[in-house]
Amino acid sequence: MARVRHRVRSFARLARLHAAGLTALPFFVGVASRAPHSFEEYIWATASGVLVHCYACALNDWSDLPADRYNPKRRFSPLVRGEVTPQESLYFAGTAALLSAVCAWVVFSWSLRLLLFFGLLLLQGYGNIRQKRARYVRPPAMDVLFGVAIASPLLIFGRFTPGVALLAGGFLLHAVLLNGVAGNLKDFDSDALSGLKTTSVVLGVKRSRDGVLLFPVLYRAYVLAYETAGTGAYLAVCAIRLHGGGGSTCFVLLVALSGFAINDLLAMFGRRRAESRDGREVFILANLAQFMIAAATVTSVWMASLGVALVVSWTMASLPIITTKDQSSNGT
Repeated sequence: MARVRHRVRSFARLARLHAAGLTALPFFVGVASRAPHSFEEYIWATASGVLVHCYACALNDWSDLPADRYNPKRRFSPLVRGEVTPQESLYFAGTAALLSAVCAWVVFSWSLRLLLFFGLLLLQGYGNIRQKRARYVRPPAMDVLFGVAIASPLLIFGRFTPGVALLAGGFLLHAVLLNGVAGNLKDFDSDALSGLKTTSVVLGVKRSRDGVLLFPVLYRAYVLAYETAGTGAYLAVCAIRLHGGGGSTCFVLLVALSGFAINDLLAMFGRRRAESRDGREVFILANLAQFMIAAATVTSVWMASLGVALVVSWTMASLPIITTKDQSSNGT
């Protein structure tokens, strides 16, 4: 039984199970925008999102294994530690993809939306395998494809209206930002050592001799442009959906949250390191809050609150499963 628990824990860490709720959130919000008659659609759509997350993470770790072996931050990866073999990670990814398609089929049956969902799976697969190795697609464009894969469930599972389209656009822009900052910089040294190209490398970020990151003007402009553009899309959602006092309140909240995010990003440029000292990245939380405020205008405050509660509950329930004794003792 102990061996079974260890294997389950290893695959849960491979899937980054604690973060699956965030990936499933646009699936949930998309369904909520259609106001379905059956609550089962929420369950199947959210399950599909969790499984897509597992599929993408397993493929990503399989693809990045050579570089991860040189990355101290990835020393607890099940693939690096040998707890899961590369072949097993591919089997796991394939199974998760198949089950996610089954969940989507329950929601859509045979329809154009199901075909679009298969396109999403292909895009996730290509992006996670080729993101740092694409021969013909430049890294900034690959980041945009990543954003499309993350945000498209809002339209695939949701109601296609201008409000939902703008909501998906804002989520896409902030997903590109997230990948260009958190995704690129956390693996910066191992990617550079392995000769992998990311947006941060292409835009000139370098590691100085004294160990700090040097952020050129082009990279700073790239980051701040995506932050403000994402907020602009959310402001447009509120302008379309709300009028009067409610719209004004949303505007104030969104601008304030964007201010917190921009301040955090500027602080990152100032401290010249990828992470804050306490490990709390304010811009990620601020942008998630922006998304939920805009989502509340295309669904309802109650459904948006339920989405947040599900994400928080999922994360808190998953963390004890994926945390190893070594990680606990090292505070990671």
